[in-house]
Amino acid sequence: MIIKDFQNNENIVSLILGYGKPIIDLKDNNVFDTLIIDESQLDTKTYVTMDAVILNAGSTIKCIEITLDVFSHLSLIPLTTTEKAFYYKQGFYGNKIDILTDAIIRCLRGSQKYGIGQLQLRDRNTMKIFQPTKDYYGKQIVFQVYDF
Repeated sequence: MIIKDFQNNENIVSLILGYGKPIIDLKDNNVFDTLIIDESQLDTKTYVTMDAVILNAGSTIKCIEITLDVFSHLSLIPLTTTEKAFYYKQGFYGNKIDILTDAIIRCLRGSQKYGIGQLQLRDRNTMKIFQPTKDYYGKQIVFQVYDF
C-alpha cells in the first residue's frame, strides 16, 4: 500500500525517476518492499527500500515499525535550477534526498490506512544518514503505527 501511495504522489515519482522523465511503475524498479537490494545491480538512479517489523506486541495491540531507506547515486543528488524552482515553490528545500525524504514524510505521516492509529515518525532516532555503498547516499526514516 505504501508503494501505491508513492506511485500516486507526483512529487515522489518525479524525485525518484527524475524531473520530467516518463512515468514507469516504481515497484521493483526503484522502490522495493525489502531493505536489501542486489548492490551489484544498482543502476545510477534513486531508490526507496522498506520493511516492517513488530516492535512490541501486547495482548491486544502491537506496535509496528516501518523503516524506509531513501538513497540515490551521488551524481543525481544535486538539483538543477529548474528543479529547485519547482520544488522550492512548493515549500521543499535542500537536495534531492532532503526533498524526497520530506515528500515521503508529508505523504505518510498522519495516514490512518496502515493501522488503528495514525502513522507517525518514531519519537527518537527518527532519521539517520544511510550510505549503502561509496557511490550512494541517503537517509533512513522510521515510522510507527499501532494495530490489533
